[in-house]
Formats: sequence, structure tokens, C-alpha cells
Amino acid sequence: MKKVLFAFSSFVIATTAASAADIQAIDETAPVSAWFGYVEGAYAFRTSSHNRQYDSADSFEARTGGGGSGAARLGYRLADSWDVAAGFRYLEQSTGRRNDDRFDWQFTGGRYWNLDVEAGYRAQHDDWSLRPFAGLRYQTYSADFTDNVSPFYYASSRSWGIGPRIGFDVSRPVAEQLSFFASADASVLFGKIEAERKYSGYAEFSDSRTFGTVGAKAGLAWEFAPGVELGGGYQLEYLSAVGYKTFQDAPLEPSGRASQLIHGPFMRLSLNY
Repeated sequence: MKKVLFAFSSFVIATTAASAADIQAIDETAPVSAWFGYVEGAYAFRTSSHNRQYDSADSFEARTGGGGSGAARLGYRLADSWDVAAGFRYLEQSTGRRNDDRFDWQFTGGRYWNLDVEAGYRAQHDDWSLRPFAGLRYQTYSADFTDNVSPFYYASSRSWGIGPRIGFDVSRPVAEQLSFFASADASVLFGKIEAERKYSGYAEFSDSRTFGTVGAKAGLAWEFAPGVELGGGYQLEYLSAVGYKTFQDAPLEPSGRASQLIHGPFMRLSLNY
């Protein structure tokens, strides 16, 4: 994951540096909307939690159920090129199917949310608009699991962290009132992971952890009124090391690192005024 984050960060820096020579800053005398933002709704397909009850051949990774998410961003242009913005995203995953393994291990729910603050710089080259940005992200993810063979085993985990985030937004008109847009970002977060277990008693565990995220989305937007666009597309987000790999290894303690790839379609209403 560190290699992925390093490669992505290098790409953002190289892209911005290479474009700086020929991207012309927006004319400060031109009128520009001061406020900008969007609200989004999305669906997340079922995915692997990469968590299993035991680290053994007869214990399989539990799959999440489908999920729904909402997101919003609000920004203000301090000048015609510089801006500041804040945003959040919340995702809830439903119960997944029982595993066909020794103890019918099952994912019973997941919750993910993040909060971002950032500063961006908007530049224009021909029809392309590029906005690199940098800021901070706070993120938390929690998940619940159970087996389905008596005596029942219940477990849950929660990870949280804060750290730097970089990325870019890009857009380009493709027809009258129709435009293409895309964005990508990466963050490295420093925090903790905690777990609870209910099986022949109650136990708690916690560890310090460094983890990260990489996200990307792309779509088309239709401007149906001045400064108002309706868009849709597809997005994905890779959450690295947000969970435990197993809950019941030989010492009966959680261990390992579990990651998730969350993806699905989204709809967006965006405003510039």
C-alpha cells in the first residue's frame, strides 16, 4: 500500500509540475463564482471484508452486504484561483451472506465516514480545468461480525486516524451544457484500531496503526440551469488496513491487516454561485 500511495503522490506532483509551464492562471479580472459545492448519493456493491474468523483453510473471508452513502462538499474562492473547501462522506454497509465454512462466519454491518479540509488552486488550459489540492482527512471505519454455530462468537472492530491528503479535480466540456469531470486523492492516516470480542466472556484489544486511502471517480454532468449541474458516474475507494485479518488466531486475539475496495455508481447535484 505504501508503494501505491507513493506512486500516486508522485503522479500528482509530476502532473502539476509538468502542467505549470503551459497552464495559464485564470484572469483575475474575469468574474468567477465565489461559492461552489455538491451533494452526492451513491450505492456500494458487495465486497470482501478480507476478514475471517480463523486463519485456516476451512475459514473463509466474510463478504459485506450492499451499502448506501452520502457525501457533500462546500468551498469558497478566496481569489479567482485559490480556494478553501470542506467535505464529508458517510457509508453504511448492510449484513452480508453467511459463509459456507466451518462456523458460518458472517459480516453483520459496517460504517465508514470521513471529514476533509483542503486548500486548492484552480488553473485553466484550453478547455481543461485543473484543481490540485492538499489538506487533512479524519476517517473512521467500524465493522461487526458473528458466527452462526452455538456457542456464538461476536466480534467488532473500529479504526480511526488523521493525516495529510492530496489530490486533484479535473473537468472539460464535451458538448453544449455537458461536461466530463474526474477526481483522485490519496491520504496517509495515523491513529488506532480497537476490537471487542464476546465469546466465553468479554475482551477488548487496541493497537496503534498507520493506514491509508486511495480514491477516484469520474462522470458526466449536465448544466440544466446557470451554475447548477446534475451529474453521475462511478467511484471507487481503497481503504488500507482499516480492519483485522482474523479475530481468533492461536492466542485468541485479533491479528493482521484487512483492507476493502468500495465501489459503485453515484449521482451528484453541484452548484456554483
